[in-house]
Amino acid sequence: MAKRIFTIFIAWSLIYLLPYNVGTINEFGFSGPIKAAYWSLARLAQEPLVLLTQGTKIHLWFLLSLLWALGICAFFVAKKCYKTLAIFSIALYVVGLLAKAYADTPFGIPTSFNTRNGPFFGTVFFASGFFLSHLKPNETWFAKGIALLIAGGALHFFEIYTLWHLYGTSPYQDYVAGTYLMGIGAAMAALSNKRFFMDEIFHKAGKLTLGVYAAHFLFVEILGPAENLFSSKLWHVCYIALALALSIATASVLSQFPLTKKIVM
Repeated sequence: MAKRIFTIFIAWSLIYLLPYNVGTINEFGFSGPIKAAYWSLARLAQEPLVLLTQGTKIHLWFLLSLLWALGICAFFVAKKCYKTLAIFSIALYVVGLLAKAYADTPFGIPTSFNTRNGPFFGTVFFASGFFLSHLKPNETWFAKGIALLIAGGALHFFEIYTLWHLYGTSPYQDYVAGTYLMGIGAAMAALSNKRFFMDEIFHKAGKLTLGVYAAHFLFVEILGPAENLFSSKLWHVCYIALALALSIATASVLSQFPLTKKIVM
């Protein structure tokens, strides 16, 4: 699994160095994609730590965090230290929150390092998935999962609002405590064996998840400038749907060829 994830990470880190962003042509002319690629490379050269923790594009942090989580869980599972794994993963999550979303509170941990990158948040989700895999799902998991997802979502936004209102913390946070409940709720609902989840389309799409995720930022950037052409708020919805559709199509096409299959599956 580590080899598979690392291959995807390296491949897409290289792809995002290419002059792909044709959306910059409107602003900088036909040399826009080359200029954008050069500026991106120049920024990375000045921030080597960013390159090591999130790759060449901001969203690729997820793949490195997944590798951290995999390594940590594999270590504790190999030693059969399951309780230690649970405690350690929770501790990482708490430290991650105190150094990021809760950094402005009296008990926060001031740091310039973005704890979204690395093992802090991903490990508890990965470990929870491991523990869930030892349980037998049933259809009641769907209702329980949805309830947990809603409750977690309510807590997520309540935390963000409270932190913003009391401490002036930015409302744009990756994780708070409620985010964990949202993730577990979504996982339980998806694992509930509901009949509509058993459709072949979900089975095929599931195999391409990492590829769709890795590819989607191509279209986020390429389609971004189109906002200047469409004043309607409907464009924001279409923007998301179009970026998702193009990402799925790209991953699907790449999965058809032996050479490129490894970078999307």
